[in-house]
Amino acid sequence: MAQDKMRYRERLSGVFAPVTTPFDESGEVSYQALEENIKKLNSSRLRGYLVLGTNGEFKSLTEAEHRSVLDTVVRAAAKEKVVMAGTGRESTKESIAATKEAASIGAHFASLIAPSFFAKKMTDPVLLNHFRRSPTPLPFQSFSITILRWQWSPTARVWSAK
Repeated sequence: MAQDKMRYRERLSGVFAPVTTPFDESGEVSYQALEENIKKLNSSRLRGYLVLGTNGEFKSLTEAEHRSVLDTVVRAAAKEKVVMAGTGRESTKESIAATKEAASIGAHFASLIAPSFFAKKMTDPVLLNHFRRSPTPLPFQSFSITILRWQWSPTARVWSAK
């Protein structure tokens, strides 16, 4: 376990680019432009890419587009780059399903945004339970958007949930 934590820390150290999802003039995802962007970024000193985060319009894409965007980035990313997929959804069940899908596509890590629709019900115990119940095939980080924040102060150690 300690060796895994060290390996994760090493793979997560550095700068990750929040990848935007490009669209063409008709409003469709431009997978060609996305691939070109990633190939250009591959020559940078970035550690990796955060795909389908808030800069990637994750809330506006269909599940099929999520899969295709992530697949495009995984295929275009240089071997040494780390791919982190935004897989958080409004329910624990959907977050787990999205993270399993991301793992099957080839993502290395997941970024789980905390549910925000029922913001007033998102107390520390509820959020800790959400993350504890997210046994995913990928290591993940929790993510919170300040404007949607519900005064979550993660005082407990989420990662030592078991």
